[in-house]
Amino acid sequence: MIFGPKRAHVMFIFENFIKDFGIFLIALIVFLFIRDIQFLLDNVFIVVIALAGPFSRLIRYIFTRYTIDEERLIVESGWLKKEKLEIPLATISSVDMTQNLLFQLTNVHAL
Repeated sequence: MIFGPKRAHVMFIFENFIKDFGIFLIALIVFLFIRDIQFLLDNVFIVVIALAGPFSRLIRYIFTRYTIDEERLIVESGWLKKEKLEIPLATISSVDMTQNLLFQLTNVHAL
């Protein structure tokens, strides 16, 4: 039985939604409250910084692949710095599953 290479569920991009998107949402709310495009242009660096978290999460999602074969679990990740982690299946003694609220709504589990 061979599975892979596969990506994780797309919901993992939003796993830490408040942490990653919080600053962007605050900047967006302030912009909508003020309704002044010049305010946004004057503070474009805040928007760029606010988008750094979600963008890094998206890059990590795109460049991470999981493969399972008869002997091992392989996790390949990285864009500029490639990393490959091979875990023998014989060494895995337990699997813990968690769900935050967003994962519960979409029936996704984190292992």
